[in-house]
Amino acid sequence: MEGDPCKNHWFGVNCGIEMTDVLAITLEDNRLIGTIPPELGVLPKLLQLDFGKNELEGPLPRLDNELFGTIPTTLGHLSRMTLLELSGNKLNGTIPTELGMLPRIKEITLRDNLLTGNVPTELESLFTLSHLNVGQNRLSGTIPTFFGSMSGLLSLYLYENSFSGTIPPELGNSSTLVEIYFDKNQLTGSIPTELAKNHRFNTISLSNNQLTGSIPPELGAISNLQDLIFTNNSLSGTIPTELGRPVHNFFSGFEFGNNQLTGTIPTELGNCQFLFTLALYGNPLTGTIPSELQNTISNNPASLTELGLNATSLSGIVPEWVCGIEFYDLRNSDWDCPLPTCCDSAHGNGLCEPCMDRE
Repeated sequence: MEGDPCKNHWFGVNCGIEMTDVLAITLEDNRLIGTIPPELGVLPKLLQLDFGKNELEGPLPRLDNELFGTIPTTLGHLSRMTLLELSGNKLNGTIPTELGMLPRIKEITLRDNLLTGNVPTELESLFTLSHLNVGQNRLSGTIPTFFGSMSGLLSLYLYENSFSGTIPPELGNSSTLVEIYFDKNQLTGSIPTELAKNHRFNTISLSNNQLTGSIPPELGAISNLQDLIFTNNSLSGTIPTELGRPVHNFFSGFEFGNNQLTGTIPTELGNCQFLFTLALYGNPLTGTIPSELQNTISNNPASLTELGLNATSLSGIVPEWVCGIEFYDLRNSDWDCPLPTCCDSAHGNGLCEPCMDRE
C-alpha cells in the first residue's frame, strides 16, 4: 500500500471524519507475516490496534518515539489508545514496561504468543485498564499483588503460563475484579480466604495447579459467585456447606474434580437452583447422592446439565432423576444394584457401572 492511509482508504485502517488522523488499525485474522512496525508509535491519535490471530513474529516493538533517536520515558504519541489486541501470534520477548504508560488503555490482550518474563510492575499505574489477557504464553514469576489495587480491573486472565508462588490474598481487596483465570500454572499454597472480601467475584478458576489445603468456606459469602473451578489440584478436606447458601441461587458451576476431598456431598447444594455443572469426580467422597440435588432439576428444568461423580467412594442407590441430566458419569464408584435403566449396560449407556448386589 502506498500514499496516505486515510485518503487512499487503506484496508483495516479507520480514520476520523476529516480523514487526516488514523484512529484504529484492525487487521485481525488476515494471515499477516512479519514484525509489528515500530513506526506505529508516530500515530498520536491511535485508539485501537488489533493484530490478533495472525502469524507475526519477533519481539513486541516499543511503541514509543524511537524515530527521533532517543529512548522516551513516555508513550505520549499513543496516549489515546484504548485497545491493544495482539493475540494469536508468535510474538516473543517480554511485555514492554512502556505499556504501563498508556493513560486511557482499557483492554490489553496478548494471549497465545511466546512471551516470556514477568508481568511488568509498571502496569500497576493503568487505572483505566478493565481487561488484561496474557494467557497461553511462557510468562513466569509470581502473580503481582498490585492487581488487587487496580481500580478499574474487571477481568484477569493469566492461564497457561508458568507462574509460580501463591495466589495473592490482596486480590480480595479489589472492589472491581469480577473474574480471574489462573488455570494451568505452577501455583502452590492454599486458596486465600481473603478472596471472599471481594463480593463482585463471579468466577474463580484455578484448575491444573499444585494448590493444597481446603476450600475456604468463606467463599460462600460471595453473593455474586457463579463458578468455582478448582479441578486437578491437591485440595483436601470437605466441601463447605456454605457454598449452598440460599444467596447462591445463580450458582452455575462447582468443578472440584481430581483432588483429595473427603466427606459427603453437602445437602445444601440443593439450594443452588441454577446449578449447571457439579463435577466432583476423582475424589474419595463417601455417602450417597443427596436427594436434595433433585431440587436443581425440579425447580429449574434447564439446570444441572452435567454431573460428574465417577471414581469416588460414593455408595447407595443411584436415583432415577439422574436420567434427566444431559451429561453424567458415575462410573467406578460403589453403587448398589439395581441401577437406573438409563445408565446400565443392558439398557443404557453403562455410565453408572459397576454396582454391587449387597443382598
